[in-house]
Amino acid sequence: MEILDQPNGTTYVEPKFVGKPMLKHKACDDDSQIEFIVVKNDKSLSSMRNLIDLKNIIAKQLPRMPRNYIVRLTMDRQHEAILIRKRWPKHRDNLPLSVADDKRNKDGKIEIIGGCVFRPFPSQRFIEVVFLAIATKF
Repeated sequence: MEILDQPNGTTYVEPKFVGKPMLKHKACDDDSQIEFIVVKNDKSLSSMRNLIDLKNIIAKQLPRMPRNYIVRLTMDRQHEAILIRKRWPKHRDNLPLSVADDKRNKDGKIEIIGGCVFRPFPSQRFIEVVFLAIATKF
């Protein structure tokens, strides 16, 4: 984190954890972990995949919201997102069948379960929450 002193005497703390896990929590029923990650649209492949997965969750949870509006705000470079990821254990014996048989995620290690899209206004120390959604299977 970087602490910036403002001219009026206040301090502003700027987070420096974009793309890195902010918080890890051990899930209670299995060996999985819950991670919270901040993602921005920096045109990298990993962040685009994460944002598209979050967009799909938001579109499923808000079926009446126009998809082009969801895409426009989720992929906007001024917006950021906090992703909630579930990191499954490396042994595949205890995984649910929906994740163990998923062809797209062969190793079954990471699955995005939800997130929050927001737009920060650092000069005003304000954040506008745009979308907040969690997948229904969790």
